[in-house]
Amino acid sequence: MAFTCPVYPAVLTKSNWDRSKGVVAKMAGATGVGEALGKLESAFKAVDWKKFEIVANKPSPFSLIKLEAQKKAALAEMNGAAAKLRLAAFAARDVAKKAAGDLKKNPLTKSAGGVCDQIEKAADFMGVGANANSLGGYIEKDVAESRKAFDFTANAIQTKIPSSVAALNKAIKGVDDPPTAKGWQGQQMMTKCRDLNQLIGNIPKLTEMGYDLKMDAGKAKKFFDDMRVFASKDVPFDAKDATAAKKALAAVTELAKRAAVF
Repeated sequence: MAFTCPVYPAVLTKSNWDRSKGVVAKMAGATGVGEALGKLESAFKAVDWKKFEIVANKPSPFSLIKLEAQKKAALAEMNGAAAKLRLAAFAARDVAKKAAGDLKKNPLTKSAGGVCDQIEKAADFMGVGANANSLGGYIEKDVAESRKAFDFTANAIQTKIPSSVAALNKAIKGVDDPPTAKGWQGQQMMTKCRDLNQLIGNIPKLTEMGYDLKMDAGKAKKFFDDMRVFASKDVPFDAKDATAAKKALAAVTELAKRAAVF
């Protein structure tokens, strides 16, 4: 699940504590809880939580360089403002725990002690949620989720081109010479050309995003443009023109050879 900005719990507000502790607890003397909660609220507000919402704010258009910058910003926030929040949360937890023990000794302030128990648990939960393991885990997951679809495409480019070329070459061998419309369709030439063209056509796009595919983006773009007609037309020639049909077959055969270098 992608990171979402947390909502500050009411039990950790100073105003809630002031209302809940009761008159007797107020008369019993300072506990330090209100002061600790005030500091905790300020520390929470100081965190730029949007820096952790990487999936929701991923680069558009997508860029690995920009995504890495987002990750670095999130890590800096984790080690900066969020680290101060952790300290404030655990400080409030410890103060509340001590106050709970003291207040529960007196039946008249026992309910205030129960509120301190709630504060202790909530503050501890907040501190744990803001630690490096928790936030760091979210950062890594959000980065992975942000690039998941593009990583999938990059992997497909690097692994499926050979099998797509082989499928196209097999179809080429199965076509009549000169090709007929029925034979071309029977070998699903358009589908084979389209599958290959989609893979190679994504090379320039992912290269621009920052992926190092070890492939020539310029050649890939030229290939995509040259293959486009065969990848988009069920029969890319006049079925009554044998010369045009033979040219189409020769062109696709040459494109299959060109694709083999990627």
